[in-house]
Amino acid sequence: MVQSFVSLNVHIIFSTKYRQPLLTPEVEVPLFKYFNRVLETEGCPSLALGCSDDHVHVLTELSRTLAISKLVEQLKSNSSRWAKRRLGLSDFSWQRGYSAFAVSKHAVGRVRMYVLN
Repeated sequence: MVQSFVSLNVHIIFSTKYRQPLLTPEVEVPLFKYFNRVLETEGCPSLALGCSDDHVHVLTELSRTLAISKLVEQLKSNSSRWAKRRLGLSDFSWQRGYSAFAVSKHAVGRVRMYVLN
């Protein structure tokens, strides 16, 4: 049997469209619950989620079968539709781009603290 092992921690950052300050504390809690469901469904354990009022940080362990771009697409498109329907934010959307950085096992704790704070 062929076996594959991948250990790839990724720090992903993306912003609200036009950097609008839409990520209030009232939005953050349900949004992060939603992100956790998407990450779990995609087989990417959440290591930390954080945000400011106009962008989010996602620290996750990437599944060996999923491209970063596909994960970001799932997080952004699904959460945008969800925020419009469930939170009543009719103009909510994300900017088109994103940043993603590989994080070594030794740096995960430090990046996790950064994301949470």
